[in-house]
Amino acid sequence: MHKSLLFFAMLPFCAFATSITGIKEDGDTKVFNLDEVTNIKVEDCPLLASIEIPEAVTYIRDGAFSYCTSITSIDIAESVTEIGDRAFSYCTSLTSIEIPESVTYIGNGAFSYCTSLTSIVVDKDNKVYDSRENCNAIIETASNTLLLGCQNTVIPNSVTTIGEWAFWGCTSLTSIEIPNSVTTIGMGAFSDCSKLKTARVPVSLKGKIDSYTFPSTCEIEWYGGAETTAVPAEETGLRFIYNKSTMTATVRDPENRDAKEVKIPSQVYYDGKVYDVTIIRSSAFKNSESLTSIVLGNSVTEIRYGAFRSCESLTSIVVDKDNKVYDSRENCNAIIETASNTLVAGCQNTVIPNSVTEIGNYAFWNCTSLTSIDIPESVTEIGERAFAYCENLTSIEIPNSVTTIGRDAFAGCKSLTSIEIPNSVTEIGNYAFWNCSKLKTARVPKNCKYNIYYSFPNECTIIKY
Repeated sequence: MHKSLLFFAMLPFCAFATSITGIKEDGDTKVFNLDEVTNIKVEDCPLLASIEIPEAVTYIRDGAFSYCTSITSIDIAESVTEIGDRAFSYCTSLTSIEIPESVTYIGNGAFSYCTSLTSIVVDKDNKVYDSRENCNAIIETASNTLLLGCQNTVIPNSVTTIGEWAFWGCTSLTSIEIPNSVTTIGMGAFSDCSKLKTARVPVSLKGKIDSYTFPSTCEIEWYGGAETTAVPAEETGLRFIYNKSTMTATVRDPENRDAKEVKIPSQVYYDGKVYDVTIIRSSAFKNSESLTSIVLGNSVTEIRYGAFRSCESLTSIVVDKDNKVYDSRENCNAIIETASNTLVAGCQNTVIPNSVTEIGNYAFWNCTSLTSIDIPESVTEIGERAFAYCENLTSIEIPNSVTTIGRDAFAGCKSLTSIEIPNSVTEIGNYAFWNCSKLKTARVPKNCKYNIYYSFPNECTIIKY
């Protein structure tokens, strides 16, 4: 392998310079004749401590000095315009680099895994690259992209991108601060930085870096918290379903159904990415019998049916005031769809505001602690299963504003003994009062449509008026 590397090391220079001078560790000079490559000994490269590249050279070829592990310094001539891919990679003893004014191209990984590198300087007259503010890095001037860093790099606040593999194999780097000017960190930027223990990173980059950007042992300290509301998913007590194409998350269920309080955040941080929490899955909190309070974040746009069914201890529901889809107006202890004024989820302490026009499907489904509720005259529709299986609901007064009672609306309300349907109601859905085992009488207007076999229990006497 070394013979092949030496071959590429000695061949690669345009303008056909006749020789390269190398200084051995013992101080002796070794001259390599470029036109006599086959005479170079394999053992010469590991012994070299420094390299002087002559003025005639304009291009350092890909991999030219790769794995020359004893080289501590390199003198790059002012004639050099291009440094190829991996040209000096794995020169593990190299401590400093000076890029002359003439260089206009530096290839990928040109100095990767130069683990002893402490000083990087670009000539101040170079038009393509710079090392502004004595940062010990190579920055592409036009794009403000940091291409190469080392253990002593201080990233300037003018840098917007940290390039791919910029610190790759920088094994002496122990900490780094990413300025808030940075908007992108490239793939593998800090890969194999084995001693990197801490990284201060602006929270604006959450969701924009993957799990391989930093080593797994590195602790990331996010700063600038006002820029995001993201909460680490593992700290929420909830489990989520992640949609990577839309960068949204669905609340699947709580990790512990014995939890008393649930706060559904607007954003969660998971696997290096930020997801907006937009959906609560149907029956997500079903049978969370110890749950007493829910706080809903501002990004939730969809609550699926029965999300909070059978939460018998639930007494408090609050929606973030900045939510654009839902609200809990007038401290009503309910979730109301703002645009339609539909109450979509309630609890035993709900007070239905006068602005509500519909009690939505499944709104109080299986709310076994609900014993009574006042329905305001603003309500025109009671949805499917709206109060189904509220087993301790002893009475309900339906206002004269209601026109429709949906399917199964009061099914399983086993404590109801009588009901009066106002003459405003024109339709009662199938099974609306089915399995209301104590319901003995129901007053129903003559012009109301309902199924005489399925809307009320068989033992109930229907009184038409």
